[in-house]
Amino acid sequence: MSTMEQLDNPAWHSMITRHGDLATVTKAAGNYRDSVSPFSALKVPGGDPSPLAEVIGKGKAAVLAAPYGVHSPVNDDFEELAQIVAFQMICPE
Repeated sequence: MSTMEQLDNPAWHSMITRHGDLATVTKAAGNYRDSVSPFSALKVPGGDPSPLAEVIGKGKAAVLAAPYGVHSPVNDDFEELAQIVAFQMICPE
């Protein structure tokens, strides 16, 4: 996997590699422990958010990280509170 592919879904990539011990991860979704970070991720950005319910837990808030322009539909498991645009930058060699 190239660095750019990893940066397309950085929270997910981090949870399934170096930060695996800091998150709860299933085949389709991941969520960092509350003491680590508010970020959650789907393996397939923009996909069905239902798998997040299992890793986040009822009544808890999380920040779903997705690539720019990708929006996951909200289902009955979640209430969307806000959307923000954030940028991740790299300094090329």
